[in-house]
Amino acid sequence: MRIAIDLTPLLPGGANGGAKIMTLQLVRHLAKLEPACTFILLSSNKNHGELKSLKSRNIKIVNTSSLNAITAALNLKKNGLFGAMQSTLKPFRSSIQKMLSRSIKADLLFCPFTAPYYHNLVTPVVSIIYDLQSHYHSDHFTKEEREERKKNFSDACRNADTLICISDFVRQTVMDNSTVHPDNIKTIYIRLAHRLPKIGTEMMRSLLSYHQLKEDGFLLYPANFWPHKNHKMLFAAFGLFCAENPQSTLKLVCTGSDNSEHKLGLQNMVRELGLEEKILMPGFLSDDTFASFMHSCRALIFPSLYEGFGMPTLEAMAHNKPVLCSNLTSLPEIVGPAAILFDPYSPTEIAHAISRLEEPLLIEKLVHSGKERVAVFGTEMDMAKEYLQVFKDVINNNSQKELNTVS
Repeated sequence: MRIAIDLTPLLPGGANGGAKIMTLQLVRHLAKLEPACTFILLSSNKNHGELKSLKSRNIKIVNTSSLNAITAALNLKKNGLFGAMQSTLKPFRSSIQKMLSRSIKADLLFCPFTAPYYHNLVTPVVSIIYDLQSHYHSDHFTKEEREERKKNFSDACRNADTLICISDFVRQTVMDNSTVHPDNIKTIYIRLAHRLPKIGTEMMRSLLSYHQLKEDGFLLYPANFWPHKNHKMLFAAFGLFCAENPQSTLKLVCTGSDNSEHKLGLQNMVRELGLEEKILMPGFLSDDTFASFMHSCRALIFPSLYEGFGMPTLEAMAHNKPVLCSNLTSLPEIVGPAAILFDPYSPTEIAHAISRLEEPLLIEKLVHSGKERVAVFGTEMDMAKEYLQVFKDVINNNSQKELNTVS
């Protein structure tokens, strides 16, 4: 098989959130699982250098930078000369994308960032749907972002042979918001609980010391500073907890990409609450530093308002950490009985959940349940096997259709 994988939307750092982590891990495991298959990664100038590290005997990389000039023109505001050229350039770009897709001669196009930009009406397509948050929380997005997400979802529904959802919750929202036949919508869970590297004690202590943290002395919230991640409510709740427990030395560490204006408002909020010494926002971390934080925290707290999956919850369970998380969207499905659930709109409930970390028997029970929960989900290779089976089924079905058409 020859599988083309569209990685052109992949951004540097952590701007893609968990989708980037999942996609890169999946590519690595697919290549190991099926050495006879060639995986062709479609890259762009902004990520070509980063993707070079994936190159191997059966992973090839194709830079689609020839489209960059046209794409840049199309992304400009509709004014002047470029505005007049919009209608002319758009089908031209689409034609080039289809020509490139055909020239690769792939048996399947895999779109892990949803939009099937390089579909050519001949090669079958598989797309991932991470969530339909913009359908339910439109206020979290600009008009342009809402329109782009709506178009990407619509294009995926129209052109993909199979849609893969990262939870049953997402699958249900896709069925509620499309006419895609349920048989063509599959759930494959994200199975990356053990992805983080093992860190030596000395390195871990050094990294913690650099960030002025102590082992077992902080809560960890790994999330980009997007509105739905609900940092404001978390900060209000943590302020309430600190006021009710003045003797506590517990800190709150919020990691995530710095590329967000929303973070500036949060920093102002921390100052207004007088929590500068209690709440740390160290930015986007390397895997080594993040692994040190995960291994050393007292618990993971996850107050998100909307999640398609919630990767860090299982990562924390794999590190024997108790999990406190929101009771909305996919999260109850993922964490099962292995977490303290709370209403993410209630600072009082969040603060109470934090205070329950002082109950030793409860923590012991959560850690034990967390280990069992991680085992239920399986491994990275289990995830890759499920994806590979979907790819094979789609290719076989497409070949059968072609044979039926000829006969």
